[in-house]
Amino acid sequence: EDQTLLALVTHDQAGWTTAENDGHGRSVFSIVGYAPLDGVNSLLPSGESWHMFVWQDSREIFAPAKSLLIGVLLAGLLSLGLLATLSYYASSHIVRPVQRLRNEARRIAGGDLSQPLAIHTGDEIEELAGEFDEMRVQLRHHIGALEDKLEGRERHFRALTESANDAIITGAGAGAGAGNIVGWNAAAERLFGYSETEINGQSLTVLMPERFRNLHREGLARMVAGGVPHIIGKTVELAGLRKDGSEFPLELSLSQWQAADGQFFTAIIRDISKRQQAEKALSE
Repeated sequence: EDQTLLALVTHDQAGWTTAENDGHGRSVFSIVGYAPLDGVNSLLPSGESWHMFVWQDSREIFAPAKSLLIGVLLAGLLSLGLLATLSYYASSHIVRPVQRLRNEARRIAGGDLSQPLAIHTGDEIEELAGEFDEMRVQLRHHIGALEDKLEGRERHFRALTESANDAIITGAGAGAGAGNIVGWNAAAERLFGYSETEINGQSLTVLMPERFRNLHREGLARMVAGGVPHIIGKTVELAGLRKDGSEFPLELSLSQWQAADGQFFTAIIRDISKRQQAEKALSE
């Protein structure tokens, strides 16, 4: 007999308790329910009593909960696997293509039209990528046409300036190179004695006598500050300075214009030495 177990289950009131054995000598944790048999005990001599008790292995009691827990765990693992699969699909078929499409759109917006856009997802993203690539091709075609047209106009303008009898000189109107020569035709070379290679990038002041240089700098500063030069749209008579140091009278017409890369002004200059000589001869 297990006296410890008997002491736990022979109370006068029904109840529950736990035991470290199953009543048959096995050491297992059990849950025991007990109750006195009051109807029988009333017939028994004093000091004797019958009791009824039942016990069950705790492993059997918690088996359904354990099975449920395992089922929940497996369902969770299955859900995580499904979520991982969906995440991978979304990443490979949606997120990455959209990110690449965004990067390609930025590249196209930055002016790089050289690389084709090829995204193969078999869905609407691929169709959108195809539209982007078609846009890239069209932009490249139109930009190429505009560049060809611009190049043709530049050649035409160059031919006109090179064939002109008057000196045509272009100077930068703003920025670090303000007041420097950026355009020089053949007539200017003949008039002042400088080749285009040696004069480009030089200050316009090298073409004028010292007495006119401060006035030129003041007018240039006024134009850079947003003002309008006093001689824009007018024809004025000044003096020019050749490479050999000799001065000559000239007639100057100045225009101002704006381009994408800055502000510029162009001067058309004519040597009026012979005209002044003729006027002087007539006045005499």
